[in-house]
Amino acid sequence: MVRETMPKNPIQDKKTAPKRGGRSAGPAPRTRFRAAPQVLGEIMKKQGWIADLQRAQADRQDWLARVSELLPEELRGSLVSVVQRPGQLTILTSSAAWSSRVRYALAALELQLRAERPDIVKVLVRVSPAGRAP
Repeated sequence: MVRETMPKNPIQDKKTAPKRGGRSAGPAPRTRFRAAPQVLGEIMKKQGWIADLQRAQADRQDWLARVSELLPEELRGSLVSVVQRPGQLTILTSSAAWSSRVRYALAALELQLRAERPDIVKVLVRVSPAGRAP
């Protein structure tokens, strides 16, 4: 039995093969001039973003102080943050157990909050994600 083999490809002389993807011998392409890099903090100051963030943080702190005043002493330490969105006030607590206790305490105080701020339609109590406070 004679076995037929496939013919081998001839050895290529790689030195004479054309180069692929290299620079051409023609003129250099036009280079773009880029502006110097800027510090992110400076960009945020120019755009007014830092002022907006500081204002939002101050609003959260004011709401946290106001809600803390309304709650009993034992529940005040469990509050992490209070976030106001259009028509909604979200209160973040440190754990699920504290969340349910704060929810029941706020049920009686919800009318008082709505009397002060009629634009608040809904009050939510949530558990803050571990390690993060907005």
